[in-house]
Amino acid sequence: MNKNIKIPFVSIQITNKCNLDCPFCFRRNVSEEPFSNIKKIIDNLKNYDTDTIVISGGEPLLRKDLKDILVLCKKHGFKTALQSNGLLLNNNLDYIAPYVDWISLSLDGESKEKNTSMRNDKQFDAIIEVLPEIKKRNISVKLGTVVNKKNYKDIENIGFLIKGYVDVWKLYQFYPRGGTTAEKNKSELEISDDLFNKISNKIKNKFPDINISTHTVEEFNKSPCLMIDPDGKVFISKENKDFFIGDIINDKDGFAQNYLKMDILGEIEKNFEKTYKA
Repeated sequence: MNKNIKIPFVSIQITNKCNLDCPFCFRRNVSEEPFSNIKKIIDNLKNYDTDTIVISGGEPLLRKDLKDILVLCKKHGFKTALQSNGLLLNNNLDYIAPYVDWISLSLDGESKEKNTSMRNDKQFDAIIEVLPEIKKRNISVKLGTVVNKKNYKDIENIGFLIKGYVDVWKLYQFYPRGGTTAEKNKSELEISDDLFNKISNKIKNKFPDINISTHTVEEFNKSPCLMIDPDGKVFISKENKDFFIGDIINDKDGFAQNYLKMDILGEIEKNFEKTYKA
């Protein structure tokens, strides 16, 4: 047991499949492993002082065993956060709701037309419809908006749409992470640091009752997150790179030693506070 090793939150990318193809996506290319493998990861995480497990993708709801994964997390006493694009959430909310503490969604346009230019023609309606349903079930909501060249004038109107429904609204400066779809769309979407900071300050002043968190490109590079692939390989995403730090299935001790050597707990805690602390 390594209960003295604190891991505030960790993201398990359970699938690379997605029903969207967003221009700023930087999901990692992973193989999809069976539930038995995901179970080994979650079982091993209970050996550490782990607070929250983020179930991510791709789109996690594309996995038929998602409920089994969430149930296992809760069985071990973890808080759970589900990252979803929202398209399948309305039809599945009832059966996953008892096992989810946070749902992380995205909205990037003030209207269906604006949002469709960055996401999908169904995503806007799906998010607007599901937000009040989530609130009824007392699940916390983190909503992310990628501030970019296409939508930076619309952020205030997005705030009016989500007011009263979200616990954390996270504004992300568009981040053209190397080797991803986002990097390919850099010229169409990138905005300056000054513009992002100006918009962020304006929105914080306009919506003092919303817990607004901001994430610049610089903060992305300094805000590590533990990411676990379905095969058990663990990476730290930092400074536009993924650093392999061990295998939580086949070499728990080696992973733990490497994690401690990196001495990044403080930075991970800051990232956690800004993301999943209402």
